[in-house]
Amino acid sequence: MKFEYIYFYRKNIKIIRDFLLKFLYLKYIYRRVLLISTDIFLIYLSCEFVNFLFNKNIFLYKEKTILIVLAIFFYTFTGQYKSLTRYFHSSSIASILFRNTILLFIYNLNIFPYFKIDIEINETFLIWLIINIALVINRIQIKEFIKKLQFKGEKVNKVAIYGAGQAGCQLAASIKQGTRYSIKFFIDDDPQLWNRKIFNTLILPPKQIWKYKNDIDTILFAIPSCSRKRRLEIFNELKNKSIKLLQVPSLENIEKGYERIDTLRPISIEEIISRDIVLPKKSLISKCISNKVVCVTGAGGSIGNELCRQILNFNPSKLIMIENNEHSLYRIQKEIYDKFPMGINLKFCLGDTKDKRYISKILEESNVNTLFHAAAYKHVGLVEKNPIEGMLNNIFSTRVLCEACLENKVSNFILISSDKAVRPSNLMGATKRISELIVQAYDHKIRKESKKSHQNRNQIFSIVRFGNVLGSSGSVVPLFKKQIERGGPITVTHPEVERYFMTISEAVQLVLQASNMAQGGEVFLLDMGKPIKILELAKQMIKLSGLKIKDKSNLNGDIEIIFTGLNFGEKLFEELLIDARSQPTEHPLIFKGFEEFLSPDILRESLDELEHLLNERNLGKSIQIVSKLIPEWEKSALMNKDS
Repeated sequence: MKFEYIYFYRKNIKIIRDFLLKFLYLKYIYRRVLLISTDIFLIYLSCEFVNFLFNKNIFLYKEKTILIVLAIFFYTFTGQYKSLTRYFHSSSIASILFRNTILLFIYNLNIFPYFKIDIEINETFLIWLIINIALVINRIQIKEFIKKLQFKGEKVNKVAIYGAGQAGCQLAASIKQGTRYSIKFFIDDDPQLWNRKIFNTLILPPKQIWKYKNDIDTILFAIPSCSRKRRLEIFNELKNKSIKLLQVPSLENIEKGYERIDTLRPISIEEIISRDIVLPKKSLISKCISNKVVCVTGAGGSIGNELCRQILNFNPSKLIMIENNEHSLYRIQKEIYDKFPMGINLKFCLGDTKDKRYISKILEESNVNTLFHAAAYKHVGLVEKNPIEGMLNNIFSTRVLCEACLENKVSNFILISSDKAVRPSNLMGATKRISELIVQAYDHKIRKESKKSHQNRNQIFSIVRFGNVLGSSGSVVPLFKKQIERGGPITVTHPEVERYFMTISEAVQLVLQASNMAQGGEVFLLDMGKPIKILELAKQMIKLSGLKIKDKSNLNGDIEIIFTGLNFGEKLFEELLIDARSQPTEHPLIFKGFEEFLSPDILRESLDELEHLLNERNLGKSIQIVSKLIPEWEKSALMNKDS
């Protein structure tokens, strides 16, 4: 019987709530009738209250009727019933005060010839004050009632706002429009603000966060102007305590209108492990790009995509984007047209970089000055399982491009290489190393012909080599994010494996600057900073998500980390130099090295034979040729499999 009563009660409450909610969102005319009826009742009560305070009948039936009729007409005429009550705020209060001031001024003018009104100044002021209080409180109550009905049943996220400045106040004001968040307290570094209040909410020092840690679900970081150093200190301190953290957008995005103050986003791992930004030297970038025809192969990939975006910032006369994946090319085309609605000549080419006629036609027709070669199969595991396609694409696309660039007088050719080309332990790394040898051989040929003709060289072929970029396709960061979203576990190959990391934006920025310093044949190396252990990266990402690591010391944790063992061809540590010698350049994060290369004739003969064997699908003999070209290559299991 008890349960039946509870069920009946809950069912009827729900029906009433749904009815009220629907009524409040009915057509405008019904909402207006509701508000007008409420205002009539409140003005009537205000008149009676004034009569009670003065203990005399100041407002008789005649005076009340005139005031109510005049008020409703005036409110309707001035648009009081057009505003949405659920967005009632301080400017709405000012409008009510102003309307009632004008209303009572007109009321006391005795503009009605048959109804003389005789009210003293103090009585007028009192009725003005009481009506204002009644209407404001009424609108606030309706607003809160609508909010409670609207968000009934949704989980309320208890938050603290880090930052009691302008951004923090704006965020709090925005949050108060809904009830998904409940602000428990503010946090600020300024001692002068401690124990004071904003919106009746206390401001606490950072050291007291831990005292109230269990009272909140999330901290909202609202100091967009905070220095990077201090921001990282705060982020690291909070993530070590496994507190979920969201932040407001940057000031630049807010000012440009790209995002609102309440557009909250998680702290990215890139922001935690990235280093201080070294501003680019624009003079180093503009030389090969400004007013030049620039071509990017692999334009739809992670590096190629960013190359195109940054090149467009330096006003090339034309940008040609080559990509063999239709979807990737469509995606970058849409993105560039959305972000760069300018008059730069753009060309989107869907095709294969191994097709010599196709590439030569593009270079000849557009008279290309600079070409960035970023097209390659880069996923180690996939190349290992598809070795023939991997070798054909990575090695012979580079050979075709070098030959086409040489014939069509392209001034600058830049190969985007990888740290996996240094003493490669997998086939993908071996193909990248052979690509480097091809570029060096062509540059040597150019240098030799220039000396023979006693002319200055007008073509430069060079290489830029760097490690992993954060967030690129195939990177561990997107993989770990998906594993955390699924509730774990996170898979790490080995507890000691470590890698160099750099953001895509910084890597491309340095590539562009290195290309302008090239004199021919160099291998430019980007300072990747200190290597990061993948295990530590996984732990940091778990903490950034506001979760706890599940291990032997904490069996009740959220996400477990498991070790799967090193994949074939995977190193514990990556290198950037073959002979460990490099020279500084005019940029503090760019170094250059000159490494030994093969004779162009020997290389050409080997590549001709390799191409023939690959077309014949002869994997075993193909692997043998690659081994001869790169003796330091730690042979792949492919040789054993094929033999």
